[in-house]
Amino acid sequence: MTAAHRPQTAILAEMLRSLRRAAGLTQEEAAARSGLSSRAIRELEGGRSRRPQRKTVELLGTALELNRHQLAELMDTAGHRQPLHRRTATMPSVSDTRASVSDTRGPDADPAAPIAGPCELAGEPSAYVGQTDAATEASQFLTAASALAAVVGSSSARPVVVLGQPGAGKTAFVTHVAHRLRDRFPDAQLYIEALSDNGQPAAPAEVAARILRSLGMPPDAVPAAFSERAAAVRAHLAARRVLVVVDDVVDEEQVCALLPASGHCAVLISARRRLAMLDGAETVELRPLSPAQGLAFLSSLLGPQRVMAEPAAAEAAVALCGGLPLALRAFASRLTARPHRAMRPLVERLADRSEQLPLLAFGATGMARSIDLSYRLLPDDARRLMRMLAVLPAAAFGSWIAAALLDAPLEDAEEALQRLVDACLVEVTAYGGPAGPRYRLHDLPQAFAADLLRGREALDQEEALLRVLGGWLAIAQEAQRQAFGAADQSPHAWLPRDRRGSVATDALRSGPPYWYAEDRRSLSIALAGAHDGALAAAARDVVEAMRPFPHLHDQGVPDVARAI
Repeated sequence: MTAAHRPQTAILAEMLRSLRRAAGLTQEEAAARSGLSSRAIRELEGGRSRRPQRKTVELLGTALELNRHQLAELMDTAGHRQPLHRRTATMPSVSDTRASVSDTRGPDADPAAPIAGPCELAGEPSAYVGQTDAATEASQFLTAASALAAVVGSSSARPVVVLGQPGAGKTAFVTHVAHRLRDRFPDAQLYIEALSDNGQPAAPAEVAARILRSLGMPPDAVPAAFSERAAAVRAHLAARRVLVVVDDVVDEEQVCALLPASGHCAVLISARRRLAMLDGAETVELRPLSPAQGLAFLSSLLGPQRVMAEPAAAEAAVALCGGLPLALRAFASRLTARPHRAMRPLVERLADRSEQLPLLAFGATGMARSIDLSYRLLPDDARRLMRMLAVLPAAAFGSWIAAALLDAPLEDAEEALQRLVDACLVEVTAYGGPAGPRYRLHDLPQAFAADLLRGREALDQEEALLRVLGGWLAIAQEAQRQAFGAADQSPHAWLPRDRRGSVATDALRSGPPYWYAEDRRSLSIALAGAHDGALAAAARDVVEAMRPFPHLHDQGVPDVARAI
């Protein structure tokens, strides 16, 4: 369990144990020096004393010979916060390190010029609703990590990485958390954008230069080599209490070498994919707003009276926006600009998948742009898979369907799927079970993929459906072989080239009842889209191959057959 998940009493207990051991004292010796009882020391270190009195903490500070900064951190953790001016006085400030920093500025630099970065945070989000548990978790983790570093000498900052699908409100979230923590990191609060306006990731060297300039280093004094820039960042942050917010990070290299060597600093990152190689990071994943939270958020944007006047339309809007704050803001902006219009007509348009993304745009931002930024960062095979998944709207699917769509070995398809999961475009709906993991493309990314697929040749959509049906035919034939020792091997002119053996073997590991029960939704969608030509022939062949399995007829085969 990480520090963010432990109660404050457990954090205080760990701090006291570390301080006492660092002082080389037993519990009995600490009790004798402080004038407290041994039992009181045990209760505190065991996390059984909820909030010690201020005098108790002061006695412990004297007994353990704490410096002013260590005592301030211990007081804060024990719930006795000191005024900001008293706490900052205990930490080496920007002025304390001016001489060492001015050496890197060049001979003509003004030694009296301030080097502390200003507060670069955007304003506190005006209508912030939901994610309160996640915000508390992130704040407690960074606060606890800083407090522990102060008393036990932690060597480096442990970042918090915030994930979530496009539009989940990651930037607003890190801004909200950063404002919560401003007084804990008074020397500076930096904001670094790691993704350029054209969607290209900023190079690690540019991120480092941006931090140095924010700390007051003149542009012509910034070292040319990245290794020197990274070293300068760590050196400048070593003796300060600085909060660094890095927004829209796309890979570990952008931030890994720049993490402060001082645990007194904090790093808060919003990321467009999982940063699995970032050591010591605490990951917070933002979920969509619940229906109640979504309505509260919409009320904060439009006013409660407007939402209460059309409650059914407001609930539908929250659902169609997927509970995503960015989508709800875009929806609300259209209504705010038209105060005389009712909500229902706009919701009815929003229900049309082809209109969703155009309606959920405002200015240069919106859902389409947010999804596009993540889409462009994917490798080619993951982008291709995302487009082809548009033929199976709202369906959960197994990895064998991804293999059929890509016409690729299962291992390659699973790697492409993982890239989509890491980018928070695809969710894992089930992690285990007889049929293996199940996946689903999120609703608005699904609409984005459908727009891309529509913009290509119509043959691309037909090819995607034929590959899904080809996978189903292979599975049905493999099921016949397993059940009866033989299968119909008649040639099928419509069948595209695929790797049916590996697809069918994987899907049938748990036997036909499981794979059909899990994937019948994708089959129904594929059959419903098979109207004429090769698609109609494919649909007939798939249904015919399933006729030897009577138990499947009770699970919907006649229904999907009638859809041909």
